[in-house]
Amino acid sequence: MSAADLDTINSTQAQGVQYLGLIYQAIKNGPPAWQPVPATATSPGIAGQLAYDANFIYLCIGPSVWKRVGISTF
Repeated sequence: MSAADLDTINSTQAQGVQYLGLIYQAIKNGPPAWQPVPATATSPGIAGQLAYDANFIYLCIGPSVWKRVGISTF
């Protein structure tokens, strides 16, 4: 494994920890106040806001910066 591979892994892990922290902050005081689903990855939002639809859960990670993760049945 190269140094570049390790850097990528470390960066991905750091992002994951950041996102989990935002999710924790969003739900720690009870059920989240779900937001409308953002139209784009740069739709207005505040870090920690959550949204969902039938296919994705959306997390705002910074001012008007949204990420999403796919959801499915199992």
